[in-house]
Amino acid sequence: MHVVILAAGVGQRLLPLTKQKPKAILALFHGSSLLSLSFRALANTLTRTDKIVIVAGHGYQLLRKKVETLTKMFNLATTLVYNPKYRAANNCYSLLLGLQNHIDDDVCIINSDVLFDASILDTITQTPHTALCVDNIKQLTQESMKVQVINNRAIDIGKKLNPANSFGEYIGLAKIQKKHVPALQKSLMEVVNNNPEYFYEDAFRRIFADIPFRIVPTNGLLWTEIDNANDVQIAKDIYNRLRNKYVL
Repeated sequence: MHVVILAAGVGQRLLPLTKQKPKAILALFHGSSLLSLSFRALANTLTRTDKIVIVAGHGYQLLRKKVETLTKMFNLATTLVYNPKYRAANNCYSLLLGLQNHIDDDVCIINSDVLFDASILDTITQTPHTALCVDNIKQLTQESMKVQVINNRAIDIGKKLNPANSFGEYIGLAKIQKKHVPALQKSLMEVVNNNPEYFYEDAFRRIFADIPFRIVPTNGLLWTEIDNANDVQIAKDIYNRLRNKYVL
């Protein structure tokens, strides 16, 4: 498995907490961060031959030190890639950097600002398909990254989609079969060349017609994206609930 963790963003809506530190390494959960919780989940899922690429930008040096510590703590194979355009480009460019070399393995994509039940990661990595992890329970809002589905196959994705016609919300975890990685790389390059401010979901959308993206539903398992102070409080509550399920 080739894991790409996208952690280059500025975290504007969490200022001043993110003035110097990237969102992913804020010690929000009894001293733990989103990145450390992701590493813990990955350590229970990956093998010694699997690789983790972390794409960094804002607060690069602080993130680098944290990655070095976590790499030793969990004995994982990691590579840190710097995104010099992290202020001007969106995560589509970051994902392109994370896939910049020849990839001879399945790919797992993780947004670093997501807190999730480790069971979700197990399910998405073990599926034999190219797939998106989608919350099929949560009430959708205008901010939700909505996914439209026919016969368990994604046909569209985006925040502007009609909630009434959408299956659920993409939570920021995906798996790409290695045979589909070249097509994704090509699509990412096309999107970046067209508009570097686009999200990588726009690259997904361009290849939905040719590549079957299956749906892995969360079925009520806990997760949340952290964008603002209100999300932090929601995440802390979820973390406390997950502590009763796992040793965190």
